[in-house]
Amino acid sequence: MNNSKTKIENGIAQILKDDAAFAGVNIYPFSDSTEAADSHPTIIVKCESAPRDSDLALEMHAFHPAVVMSLFWDNEQGDSQAVEGALDSVSRDLDTLQAAFNYDGEPDTRLITGIHVHYIESTDTQSETEGTIFRVNVTMTLFIEEVIL
Repeated sequence: MNNSKTKIENGIAQILKDDAAFAGVNIYPFSDSTEAADSHPTIIVKCESAPRDSDLALEMHAFHPAVVMSLFWDNEQGDSQAVEGALDSVSRDLDTLQAAFNYDGEPDTRLITGIHVHYIESTDTQSETEGTIFRVNVTMTLFIEEVIL
């Protein structure tokens, strides 16, 4: 599942990069987050956990990944409300997630393959401030199927 975690991080980071609401925001999947070093505003996408669905057969390769999109914003750069709102919207946009991950026929133009998003189970938002740096974590838990090619 580690490879799938990376695929999920990269796929969601690409969705954010393609969204005009995040223009001017540095966006990194967790695997590349060392490049983020103190540049603000920044969003880091991390797939924190992905437990297997124990109610389904092992052959289904069904998982419940918890994906955290962390926005780091320097309060001295202005208000972060618009970016926060857009991030929250992405966490609830099943159509966009499915368009990015799910195979819908030929030709296959997706950047990320091997993941099928069924639905968004839950979302949660938490924020904190440390000095002038504001951080908001938007977490979404998905129900996905790993497609073994």
